[in-house]
Amino acid sequence: MTDQSLESKVLQEDLLSTLLDLEAAHLRSQALTTLDLAVPAATLPYNSARVLSYAQTYCRTGNDCPDNMFALDCTHFLCHSLAATGVLVTNPSAMCQRKLCIRVNDLAAAFNNSVGRFSNVLRISTHAQTRRGDYCFIPSWFGLSKEHGMLLASVVSDK
Repeated sequence: MTDQSLESKVLQEDLLSTLLDLEAAHLRSQALTTLDLAVPAATLPYNSARVLSYAQTYCRTGNDCPDNMFALDCTHFLCHSLAATGVLVTNPSAMCQRKLCIRVNDLAAAFNNSVGRFSNVLRISTHAQTRRGDYCFIPSWFGLSKEHGMLLASVVSDK
């Protein structure tokens, strides 16, 4: 007797390719933006003091979102801290009722796609370049079960 529930299915190569292309296009469409969409800016209105104040206020209890189900989600917390300074993620694939991103890949893509677009969004290559208030992302392939986003409380040390 065979158990039909154990049957596996494999996507055809062309369908898999199409699905990957759609996901890649969606990730390329994301960027950081300001609450004031009327004024295109060369810099985002990011304020590290406000972000760190938000983080210190809410880090023990989650964030101030009315959607309590995301209270301890790292990405959602980071997006609320960005929103405290007027910065949002455009076109997120999932969001809370305040229209803030809740998926780490969306947030990481928004940062990546904003490098060069805004003078204050930079990609760094060494620990020595980090500063308090920087956002960083850890992909799951470093031994974690999930991707992770975090806000640096201080400069990262190589030691």
